[in-house]
Amino acid sequence: MIEGELKADEISLEYTIKSEERGLALAYFYIEIEDGPPISFQCQADFIGPFITISDPVIDVGLSKVNTV
Repeated sequence: MIEGELKADEISLEYTIKSEERGLALAYFYIEIEDGPPISFQCQADFIGPFITISDPVIDVGLSKVNTV
């Protein structure tokens, strides 16, 4: 998602990058502006996966069968 507002001699963009894979991701953007020079930029993100924190040391899952659906 890229959002922005063009003003005289400046640009403001907000973008969100999502990935289902971990690791380094690069994105290159090229924007053509009517009556103005084109702009380009790149974005780099390093996706590291979810962090899971368990605050209770004991989790009771009740009665459950192993290897059943």
